[in-house]
Amino acid sequence: MKTRSLCFRLTVITAFILFLCSVVLTLAASYNAGKQLSAIADSTASDATIVLTPMAGDDDPIYTPMVGPTTVMAAQRNFNLAGLVALIVISILGTGAVFFSTRRALQPIRNLGEQIAAITENNLDERVSGGERKDEIGMLCRSFNIMLERLSNSFSMQKRFSANVAHELKTPLATMQASVQVMRLDQTPTPDEWEKMLDTVERNTGRLREIIEDLMRLCNEQEHFEIDEIALSELFSAIFTELTPLLKEKHIQTETDCAEYPVVMGNCGLLYRAFFNLVENAVKYNREGGSITISSSVKNNIGEIRIKDTGKGIPQEELPLIFEPFYRVSKSRDRKTGGAGLGLSVAKTIIERHGWSITAESVIEMGTEIVIHFYL
Repeated sequence: MKTRSLCFRLTVITAFILFLCSVVLTLAASYNAGKQLSAIADSTASDATIVLTPMAGDDDPIYTPMVGPTTVMAAQRNFNLAGLVALIVISILGTGAVFFSTRRALQPIRNLGEQIAAITENNLDERVSGGERKDEIGMLCRSFNIMLERLSNSFSMQKRFSANVAHELKTPLATMQASVQVMRLDQTPTPDEWEKMLDTVERNTGRLREIIEDLMRLCNEQEHFEIDEIALSELFSAIFTELTPLLKEKHIQTETDCAEYPVVMGNCGLLYRAFFNLVENAVKYNREGGSITISSSVKNNIGEIRIKDTGKGIPQEELPLIFEPFYRVSKSRDRKTGGAGLGLSVAKTIIERHGWSITAESVIEMGTEIVIHFYL
């Protein structure tokens, strides 16, 4: 079934209303005129005449025919016919006027539709015109441009994410493939060479597994999980114990002060992974002989957990990006530190699934502080 245009439908509806109004007005006028003419006809005798008294000096009287019922009925028919003709003419002219005015009023919408149809995934940077208008069309154009901006950013992030995933998976696979090819070229590999190759394969396989697990955590849409009471001091103590080799290597001092707010409610396994990633980052990007301070507090019925390090810091313009998957701060966060750039993204995802929020504050050459907020 062919779809009628909006202009056609508005014209039909308006023309129908106009026609009904014209019919009602015509019927009302005909009824009123017929009533008045009937009253005139009833007040006179049929086909009678009126004798007018002659003026002084006139010899003969003047005879004038009276208005009779036949004449009244003829006049009423003529009036009704004229009203019907006017009804038809007004309806036709009114419909035409409505059509052209509606078509003109809807022209900006047609132009907007054509511009929107021309925008594809390949030219999301284009914007529709008409945003300068002060009416509803202008508001629609501005809203659509805002939507295009969001879509463009989303597509860009998706492309970067896909490219980063491919790159991160490709690197360990290429390393393992190179090790195998080297062994194939050697006709008589020694046990040490075999051991070295197996270590390389095992290390890169572990790295691939960690990347895949982190990606699964990012994509996991599960909203319901078990909630337990978690002692923050015990949680961070366990994390520091696991990171002891790295802490000793860089001679980093740690301090935990969660006395003001010692317990939180959440999923122990998920929060352990989130806070482990945050503390591990604080260790990796800290300076030699630095420190890490963890504290919890309550302000205005809002809980806070702060993880502060004494590292190189993060430029202010890059702070909003550090929670994006695979993002690394230039120079200070390169592949030498290990990982795939998913730690902060995973931590942010887990924290937000608990209904909490996470932000970062940093000063160059003084350190970075991660702040987690949650309502009590």
